[in-house]
Amino acid sequence: MVHIKLLIFALATQVIFCASILAYGGITSVPFIVFGICQWIPGSIAIAASPQFRKNMHSYLRTFPVEETLVGIFLAITLVVFSAGLAAHQISAGVNWDASAIKNYRLIDILPLHAWNWPIYLSYLLVFAPILHVFNAATEEFLWRGALLDSLLERFGKGTAIVLSGLYWGVWHVPMVVLLGWVFPEQPVYGSIIFSLSLTAWGAVMAILRLRSGSLWPPIAMHAVLNAWIIGYHDVLFPRQMSPWFGPWGVLGCSVAIVVIFAMYLRGYAVHKVMQ
Repeated sequence: MVHIKLLIFALATQVIFCASILAYGGITSVPFIVFGICQWIPGSIAIAASPQFRKNMHSYLRTFPVEETLVGIFLAITLVVFSAGLAAHQISAGVNWDASAIKNYRLIDILPLHAWNWPIYLSYLLVFAPILHVFNAATEEFLWRGALLDSLLERFGKGTAIVLSGLYWGVWHVPMVVLLGWVFPEQPVYGSIIFSLSLTAWGAVMAILRLRSGSLWPPIAMHAVLNAWIIGYHDVLFPRQMSPWFGPWGVLGCSVAIVVIFAMYLRGYAVHKVMQ
């Protein structure tokens, strides 16, 4: 089965990558931008191992569906801002909104942010930060909502394929949680479970957008904006210790995704073009 082979290749290379980072001294021992190379793994596998995806790749990228892309961007920003708002409510001492908080941005070394204030920084997050993440997001989506989803659709019905594509995406992140403490430091078991569940749910949303539009741009845009705003907004203001409950990939994020899927179902958004 092609989808199993794609997942095994992706998971094996991810384990090797994370183990290499761990042997080097852990995620804090390498520039943050270097860690993003792991996102190239899925796209490389999709292009190399799936002739069918190579054949379809042009058609998935030649159209830019505005409606689904804007929906994905809106959902991404809403998720991060909502989770950040609840996290702020839990911090009795309040949140540091002055310019010094921007120094927590993990990509600050490649950008001249030292003199920025919050209005300028938020403009950067809206316009330019997602552009920094587009390539990496696209290379991930080539596999998860591209080659892998196509392979699953050949084997299963659309509903099962949508759920499994998100589950596989979540499982692929497990080595990051276990070996590197990604998002959920010192919580390898719980972190792996909730991360996988959350990404299964959000992966389903992204798969619906792709199938509805027939394009990879909606999940690519949503993925890029999610990464940009989680790293540039949520992680700048709140400690990772809050991620298990109030992070975009924690219990809150998973719950929001389920609500979004249910709302899409009630409005016929997911059913009209996808499930029939």
